[in-house]
Amino acid sequence: MIGIYQIRCVTSGKRYIGSSAKIKSRWKRHIQMLNRGCHFNPYLQNSWSKHGQDKFVFEVLLELGVDDYLLEWEELFFRADKPELNATYVAVGSPLKGKKHTAESRRRMTDGQYAYWERRRREGGGKLTETHKKKIQKKAFGRKHSEESKSKMGESAKSRRMTKKIREGNRRGAAKRTGNRGRFNPDLNRNEKLYDAIKDGGWSFKRLGGEVGLSAQGLHNVVMGKVKKPSKHIVESLCSILGVKRDEVGL
Repeated sequence: MIGIYQIRCVTSGKRYIGSSAKIKSRWKRHIQMLNRGCHFNPYLQNSWSKHGQDKFVFEVLLELGVDDYLLEWEELFFRADKPELNATYVAVGSPLKGKKHTAESRRRMTDGQYAYWERRRREGGGKLTETHKKKIQKKAFGRKHSEESKSKMGESAKSRRMTKKIREGNRRGAAKRTGNRGRFNPDLNRNEKLYDAIKDGGWSFKRLGGEVGLSAQGLHNVVMGKVKKPSKHIVESLCSILGVKRDEVGL
């Protein structure tokens, strides 16, 4: 909404008049600055601090279709109403309106933002409060991804290559979350050479297990080190099918 607005104190009757091309956003900005005690207008800030937010109302005086004559309309209201909480009766537009930043200016602003947040991080600031965390959880609870979002996430995941180091990190992380149970137990020593030979040969645990007389879970236990001393027959069968020597796989 484009137009002229006023902030009026219902206790004293004093007013502040302003203009904006985005009135709702400007009102939110006023509230944020006033509640923080850092508003650029000292008269409005002092009145707000004295009476409190609940003693002020925000009212739209004039709604315009375009902002071409916004400042002229604002000065007309200044002359007619003479609002008590304005620091000046001269309408001043944004000095950045219509201005384009150079590449160097954008780089410097970006560097400044990085430096600011790095300083906040070192000082221990910027942490979410428990109330903020609960609000985020409540907003995200029950939300479902659209089919388009699912498709994009799937394509992105396919393009990422998972290294051996990442797989090991995921395995240990899952072990920590599940209390070191089952296949994710980090204390078990997976036979990496045997595991790689199975994967390189394109075998699945179910199919290879059937060839050597084991179930998929049974073969998995052998590879993951759950079976300390597998039978000689099983070891020889695995080495023969995979084309590896027994010494190479350490069985």
